[in-house]
Amino acid sequence: MFNVTITGNLTGDAEYAQVGAYEAAKFTIAVNHNKEDVTFVNCTIFGKTWQSIVDRFKKGVKVTVNGRVTSIYNYINKDNEPSSRINFSVTDFDYPHNIKAKVETATIPF
Repeated sequence: MFNVTITGNLTGDAEYAQVGAYEAAKFTIAVNHNKEDVTFVNCTIFGKTWQSIVDRFKKGVKVTVNGRVTSIYNYINKDNEPSSRINFSVTDFDYPHNIKAKVETATIPF
């Protein structure tokens, strides 16, 4: 299998999706190559992790995902310029880089 790693910023909050009989989370990552060159990657992750993704993947947050490209399509954008989008099936991910993990401590009664 050909795996790819993508790091970029979320363009919006991750959303729950029902794809056929499967539960999933969908989100889009903007990968900035330079000021004028941005690639948008539409991501889908299937399975029980959808809830965690929806809870933590919020607009503007930087994330890293691993997986495989499922399709690429080209189109003309609103500025009448050629553009493309990539559809990506996520198999693994890192939680957002700028969110600190919550640490819960037990209260010990004395």
